[in-house]
Amino acid sequence: FLGTSLAPMPSGFRRDKPLLVLVGTYGEKLPHVQGEGEGVYALLLDRRTLSPLSGSRFHGVAQLRSTRNPSWITSWRDPLTGQLYCYVADERTDTGLIFAARVDEASGELTQLGSPMSAGGSGTCHCAVAPGGRHVVAANYGSGSVVAIERLPDGSLGRQAALVQLPPKGVLVDTPIGKCEILVRFPRVNAARQEGSHAHHVVFSPRRPTEHTAAGDEAFTLLVPDLGSDVVWALEYKPGAEQQQNVLRQQENVLRPVAQQQQNVLRQQENAVRPAVLQEHDILRPVAVTAVHGGLFDGGGCRHVALHPDPRVRVAYVAYELTSQVAAYAVDPATGHPTGTPLPPGPVCILDATAPPSVSAPGHPSVCAPPPPSGSAP
Repeated sequence: FLGTSLAPMPSGFRRDKPLLVLVGTYGEKLPHVQGEGEGVYALLLDRRTLSPLSGSRFHGVAQLRSTRNPSWITSWRDPLTGQLYCYVADERTDTGLIFAARVDEASGELTQLGSPMSAGGSGTCHCAVAPGGRHVVAANYGSGSVVAIERLPDGSLGRQAALVQLPPKGVLVDTPIGKCEILVRFPRVNAARQEGSHAHHVVFSPRRPTEHTAAGDEAFTLLVPDLGSDVVWALEYKPGAEQQQNVLRQQENVLRPVAQQQQNVLRQQENAVRPAVLQEHDILRPVAVTAVHGGLFDGGGCRHVALHPDPRVRVAYVAYELTSQVAAYAVDPATGHPTGTPLPPGPVCILDATAPPSVSAPGHPSVCAPPPPSGSAP
């Protein structure tokens, strides 16, 4: 089972109410899983003992059965009505889908809202509701892209508002010879898993408002770990500018290894500094920013980013799947980006909590990592 989601607590919450857990599954046989699920399952548990409750006919029964591989579920509560909704990433090898459903918290019943929406790419493995609830944003692992879909007032899904293909074009970094565009070259160190970009996760990081922030809107940067590129990309989220079809603005790669000359080439255009102002796209606007080097080796395969739960502590934790490590980074409050080298004690091997942190030589696998897998699973 994957994609377990705990329903957020409403105001006036009573602790004697059952604990509702939504559980996603794989229903297909894939290279990395023998899927035998039949949809999304709702579990009602006693909050004190976590033992199953048998009072609902929906407990433990497969729902949303038209999904194939509902491998991730995110829940969102409407702050005005208190209604709980869930959004499901259906991870398909062709085109992934996003499902929307209304949740009955007393019974666990899931009522699908409208038709599922295309995620614009394959292997859709994660989704999140944007702050304010205007969009559902999803990561497509297979095709290496990020999509934003309108979320309508009734909880259903509207049109596709933005689609960002990774690695994005026109991202500039400062170098000793001026601002240059980043070119990511594939395959990377782990050729079996890093033959192209693989967006694995999306998380919203608060930042300071800019002149592009609409009045009344909070400002957020969308962080997207790309397992294939060894990069966490930053996309500026612009919900208030949708009338101009500007929802996401790609900014920079914020975590990059120091030694990148063989894999990620900084390309100077025609022996001149690339201008900081780039051509506007329909919904994307690249900007020139400073590159931040993480001090990690190539081949880490960043999979997941978690922000410290205390908003006053601006720290991001990055999990590197291919080298079994976790590193903490300070977050710049102005941009919402992780910055600088890893915070002490540096990258930590998660396979042995008693071992000292280990940083491998550039281009070489970590000593704590298992052998690279032969498959290409998310």
